[in-house]
Amino acid sequence: MRIPRDLRFLIVVVAGYGLDFAASFAAFKLLGLPLVAAAALGFSLAVIATYLAHAVWTFADRREGGDGTRFVKYIGAALVGLAVRSLFIWSLARFATSDLEHAAVLVGAAGFSLCVNYVLTRFAVFGAKPVSGGGRSDR
Repeated sequence: MRIPRDLRFLIVVVAGYGLDFAASFAAFKLLGLPLVAAAALGFSLAVIATYLAHAVWTFADRREGGDGTRFVKYIGAALVGLAVRSLFIWSLARFATSDLEHAAVLVGAAGFSLCVNYVLTRFAVFGAKPVSGGGRSDR
């Protein structure tokens, strides 16, 4: 059974957000980084991991050349997502006073930027026609 592309995307993104959240919260608590800086670090690690997963699994049928260009587009899309996410965190982090509230800000920001990243990744980065010519490309 082949997993539909949108579900593959969601699986990769959830794993990426797990890595992102763990690295962000660890950098905040263990390294003492400000929450926005910690979030940028976690986000950066997750961007590399999720690009690789999308390229070889989620959008494997759309691999017709241009991997370097595609990676640059992915970084651009990730930076837009990071800007949206950072603005969300910056707007709300000042109101957080506990670890639970800081974690809630990170989770909310991740969910908000998920929508932005999905649209950009699906249509701007991996929007080329499928390499395999026939059948549905989302299966």
